[in-house]
Amino acid sequence: MKKIKISQKQYEDLLQDQNSQDLNSQSTDGSESQEKEDLKEQIEQINDEYENTTTRTYGDVVVPQTQEKVYEMPSIEETTQKATEEIEPLYDAKKESIETQGEIKTQALEQEKDEFIKAVEDSLKTLNSSYDKAKDSASNEALKRGLARSSIILNQLDSLEKGRVTATGEVLSERDKKIASIMDEVEKLKLEIENDVNVLTEEKVKKINERVNELVEKYQKEQDDVFEYNNKVRKEKAETLAKLKEAGIDATEENSKEYIKMIADKTKAFYSYYYSLGKNAKSELEKDREFVEEQIGARGYQSLMRYFN
Repeated sequence: MKKIKISQKQYEDLLQDQNSQDLNSQSTDGSESQEKEDLKEQIEQINDEYENTTTRTYGDVVVPQTQEKVYEMPSIEETTQKATEEIEPLYDAKKESIETQGEIKTQALEQEKDEFIKAVEDSLKTLNSSYDKAKDSASNEALKRGLARSSIILNQLDSLEKGRVTATGEVLSERDKKIASIMDEVEKLKLEIENDVNVLTEEKVKKINERVNELVEKYQKEQDDVFEYNNKVRKEKAETLAKLKEAGIDATEENSKEYIKMIADKTKAFYSYYYSLGKNAKSELEKDREFVEEQIGARGYQSLMRYFN
């Protein structure tokens, strides 16, 4: 609050309507009394009322108290962060969807490979069992006919074993081809996922840059609007003050009706409070000098002091 200027005449006029009270409001425990707290709250309310008044009146001229706007354009770092926070979650969700779908497909291929390997193992067991039975049957038949060591049975058994090896080789070859095909699909799928993620990342960066440009343009317009508004406020205020000066009116804030009323209201509040303290008024006023001068100025304080002297 600015230092206060008030004439002796103004002060004496303010005291004419005060009623007498005979209360001693000092607290016995050293803390501020309820009356002192009420006083400070009343002073604060008067100050708030004054600060919230949207006009200053000089004579018959009412001057709007239009405040200039304050605008600080966000930095490019802050703008980029904001754009990223807006755009990134959407693309993170898309990326997660791509990776999840890829993982599902990869798991399906891995399962297909495992099932195929199991099927091959079962097939080889069946094949070996069939050849073992065929060899046992040929050997038993040869024994019955007394041909267990004949070249005929030996050739037959050798032929069966070669057939087993050939059949096993064919099954294993088909197995390897199928597994290789499945693994090719897995690698292809990984590349597709990686490519899709890269494309998505590039799109995200592009969208963030676009949003940054949009925000910068928006902020620039807001800054220009504030600049234009403040220039208008300054111009209107300067024109009003110039007219007041031409009319011989001193348009300093202390001369406004609102300011004078604010000082009058606070002076009445102080007078009422200290008057209520009776013989302790002067000593309490001396203790509160700094606070009182802050509110109604040195001259206001001296006027109060002279009265209570």
